[in-house]
Amino acid sequence: MSDLAVYKQNPVTNFTDDQIGLIKRTIAVGATDDELSLFIQQCNRTDLDPFSRQIYAIKRWDARVNKEVMGVQISIDGERLIAERTGKYAGQLGPYWCGPDGEWKDVWLSSDYPSAAKIAVLKSDFREPLWAVARFDSYAQRKKDGTLYQTWEKMPDIMIAKCAESLALRKAFPQDLSGLYTSEEMGQADVVDVTPKQARPASNVKPSTYSDEVLNQLAEHYKKNVGDIKVVLALTENVTPADDVVMICVWLDAYMAAKKEGQKTEEAVITANATVNDKRRYDASLEHQPSMFDAAGAEGAA
Repeated sequence: MSDLAVYKQNPVTNFTDDQIGLIKRTIAVGATDDELSLFIQQCNRTDLDPFSRQIYAIKRWDARVNKEVMGVQISIDGERLIAERTGKYAGQLGPYWCGPDGEWKDVWLSSDYPSAAKIAVLKSDFREPLWAVARFDSYAQRKKDGTLYQTWEKMPDIMIAKCAESLALRKAFPQDLSGLYTSEEMGQADVVDVTPKQARPASNVKPSTYSDEVLNQLAEHYKKNVGDIKVVLALTENVTPADDVVMICVWLDAYMAAKKEGQKTEEAVITANATVNDKRRYDASLEHQPSMFDAAGAEGAA
């Protein structure tokens, strides 16, 4: 079936055939017909514009099917727009931040990270503001070595406030925002060290020390210069020269696909890290299948 055939069976779409083709080539790169259909339906349901980056497609490794699958995420601006269109959105209170002392402040001036942020959404048919609190440790996106990603390091107050706002908006408008999450909320679920026991030894080797053999393999595979491969690999600490070529390719494939979708470099790195982590999680599950089945049986018995 062609990329657009599925839509000709369903006339309910806000996009022309040319626009759908453009989405397929630039935003939902590598999506199957079903995944593309799901993305278009989410665009129609939310009335968000993928070309304005209000809603976008993210490829991640799914251990259940042992392959990359597409997920849908929205931006914080997209959430605000959805809330505004309901006609019941009456603004917000906050954001407020607190440190370990729990004292809420309306501006965060400390050089330390805030412990939490809270925001209230006002809704015309609610008697009271609807508050949501997001803890920094629950959402902060960290690299494998435990250090924060650049946006969380430089703007911790803004990033955690976005998470709190997303929580509050989804609580206030569940019918409109159910199942839709922002990258600020989802990233912390992806950056997890899932290295199985007896896996590759830890390595502090810098990406620039990949062997010539590996770099030449990668350059030939991707039809790129060795120098270009070095530049891209220097962006990540999630794969190292100690990884096998397959895992390095998983990272590079995810990064390049994310860049083609229009993601910024930092966003593409997060997406690629998430894909590698999901792949490692799947590999680890294969090594421990007996215990997984035992746990599943115990859960079912409970």
